[in-house]
Amino acid sequence: SEGGRSMLSEVRQGTRFLREIAPFRLFLAVRGLLLSVELAMPFFALYAQDLYGEGAAALALFVFAVGAANVVSSPFWGLFADAEARRVLAVSGLLGAAAAGLGLAIGGLFPDATAFAFIPVFLLLGLAEAGVRLGRKTYLVDAAPAEERPLLVAFSNTAIGLLALAFGALAFVLDAAGAEAMLVLLGALALGGGALALLLPDSEDFLAAFDGMLSEA
Repeated sequence: SEGGRSMLSEVRQGTRFLREIAPFRLFLAVRGLLLSVELAMPFFALYAQDLYGEGAAALALFVFAVGAANVVSSPFWGLFADAEARRVLAVSGLLGAAAAGLGLAIGGLFPDATAFAFIPVFLLLGLAEAGVRLGRKTYLVDAAPAEERPLLVAFSNTAIGLLALAFGALAFVLDAAGAEAMLVLLGALALGGGALALLLPDSEDFLAAFDGMLSEA
C-alpha cells in the first residue's frame, strides 16, 4: 500500500480540480445535461403508454428498438469519438432533443395510432444514448492526464450519480405536470448539453489546464 491514495484525499483533490479547472467543470456540466438522454427511456415509455396504453408488449418493443439502435450505431460512434469526442456529444444531444420533439409531434398528430408509431422515437433515442455514452467516456480518457485519470473518472461518476438521484426527485415533482412536460424538459436539457459540448476544449487544451495546475502544486 506504499504510496497509496486515500479516498478522503482523492475527494479533496477532485473537489480542487472542480473548483480550479474550468474545462473539467464544463465537462461535468455537459455530462450532467446529457444525463437527460441516458435517463430518458422510462419517461418516453410512460408517455407512449399514456397515448396508446399497450402495456408490456409495447414496452418490450421499445426496449428492443433502443437496444438495436445502440448496437448498430456503436461502431460509428466509436470511430467518430476517436476523431472528435466533443462533436459526438454535441450531435448526440441534438439527437436526444430531436427524439423528444418527434415524440411530442407523433403524440399530437397521431393520438389514435398504435405503439408502432412510436418506434422511430426510440430508435432515435437509442442512437443518442449510445453516442452520449461513448462520447463522454472517450473524451475524458483522451483528455485527462494519465496519473489523474482514475480520480477524474471516479469523481465525475460519483457527481453524476448524485445528480441522477436529484433528477429522479425532479421527475417525481414534475409528474403532476404530465408526461408531455417531462419530454419538453428532457429535450431542452439534451439540446443545452449538446450546445455546451461545442465549447469543450480539445484534448490538448484540456490536458494543458491540468498540467499548469499540477506544475504549480
